[in-house]
Amino acid sequence: EVADWMSVNAGAVHGTTPVDADVARPAEEPWVRWTGSGSTAHAIIDADGTVALRAVPEALDLAAARLTDGSPVPARTDGHAVEVELPAGPTRPVVVNIPLTTRTA
Repeated sequence: EVADWMSVNAGAVHGTTPVDADVARPAEEPWVRWTGSGSTAHAIIDADGTVALRAVPEALDLAAARLTDGSPVPARTDGHAVEVELPAGPTRPVVVNIPLTTRTA
């Protein structure tokens, strides 16, 4: 299962660095980790449905949030956090790719 997951999501792991804590922070419930490559933040999320992320909305281009396959992910500001709608499915964690805004890139 790990090999199958990596074959799709390796871009969120290999050649990345942690996203600056001023942009987004990891969480345990639900389990979320953030990596970055170039001008993209990768939220690696072990959940489905509506998930609140500890992230600065202004630092991320929420309208451009996408799954690894390019499918759009509804993302919106929720106070001082970000809320995303993740699809239900057997493959988790889910990777959501969100461009950084020019403010942070």
